[in-house]
Amino acid sequence: MKRNVIINLVTKRKEIDEETVDVLDQIFGEVGSDRDIKIPDYEGDLSDEEYNVAVKKLLEYIFGDEDRDELDSLYDDIDGENYLEMMSEGEISVNDDGEATLSYMEGDENGLEGTRVKLVFSKDDPSLISMLREGQMNTMLSFEAGKRHKSIYHTPYMPFDLTVNTIEVENDLLTNGMLYLNYIMEVHGLCRDRITISISVREN
Repeated sequence: MKRNVIINLVTKRKEIDEETVDVLDQIFGEVGSDRDIKIPDYEGDLSDEEYNVAVKKLLEYIFGDEDRDELDSLYDDIDGENYLEMMSEGEISVNDDGEATLSYMEGDENGLEGTRVKLVFSKDDPSLISMLREGQMNTMLSFEAGKRHKSIYHTPYMPFDLTVNTIEVENDLLTNGMLYLNYIMEVHGLCRDRITISISVREN
């Protein structure tokens, strides 16, 4: 099954201050490690959204009032920061194995013109998303709430180590045409940014 779609993409970005980095390190483990969030695996009846809210409340309780402002800033909307909005034609497909792919071309708004982006996930587990970029800049990022994933960012100049700490994933692309990602991206030795990506699609 393939559908041609129009994609509206909004990206917001802000640099992470050192206090918030300290809170992140407590949540996800030391920078550069592979440890997951320090919460036991959950096998109860809560939905993913309810579980994420419960985890947030538990973390607030663990860290106490002193750190709550920094922790809440990971969930609040990013206002007045770097903002990018673009429109693009794309395609949604689902193969016989239930793997869904949203593909589109980057525009020149962010300097990545000519780069193809593919967002890939399983219909059975839409909360785990892979983003592949192919062009002048090449990388594959994985987004999974409460998890840290490493990658390499290949540029024309040199490769960079990259880590993604995902805070939230809301994936309703196949049902309501909406996707929201909230994550921290660390380019080691260069920057730590909090980024949100909001994607909406409609029939072309």
